[in-house]
Amino acid sequence: SAGTYTAKVIVERGSLAAESRVTITVSPPPVSFNFSLSTSPTSGSVTQGRSITTTTTATLSSGTTQAVSLSATSSPALTGGSISFSPTSCNLTCSSTMTINTASSTPVGTYTITITGTGGGLTRTATYTLTVGAATLSVTLIATPSSGTAPLTGVVLRATVAGTATGTINYTFYCNRSDSGTNITIPYQHKLDGTSTNPYSAPATTCNSIYANPG
Repeated sequence: SAGTYTAKVIVERGSLAAESRVTITVSPPPVSFNFSLSTSPTSGSVTQGRSITTTTTATLSSGTTQAVSLSATSSPALTGGSISFSPTSCNLTCSSTMTINTASSTPVGTYTITITGTGGGLTRTATYTLTVGAATLSVTLIATPSSGTAPLTGVVLRATVAGTATGTINYTFYCNRSDSGTNITIPYQHKLDGTSTNPYSAPATTCNSIYANPG
């Protein structure tokens, strides 16, 4: 076992005797390489189409530093989404940012993300719980002016979009439609698709032909 030892020899020859000693040092065997993997926070919530991050840390437990590569899988599969690390590998002890991207098509639900670190012939794992919630969308419409005497011209319809839904916005304006549905019907008075403008105002002439009729 490890320690310091003194070896000794005694010799006799004729009427004489002699001795000699030597020190022997036994070092402990090299400490085996080991590491642990963790993530903080261990859970998070995101709405469809948005991203969330967490910090993954690989900690050297024993031995000399090694490079560790990071990867992750999701159960169930993260439909339309992706998981990435920055950096994808590092030398212990080190941290990496894990980014989870969801899509508008990612189903609502709870996902178990298994993070895997591999290095020095070892594999360690950590778990992150992701909750994907439904995206929301609302719109507020304001008319300026909202009243007047016929013929009324120059009414500006201004729409302000809110909620967690992502992507470009399609605006469809009707000057006289009272139902509560969201189906697009023809005729409409103004339409703008694929824009990021928010809020958006339809041209002031949009409803002139309707509101300006004195009858």
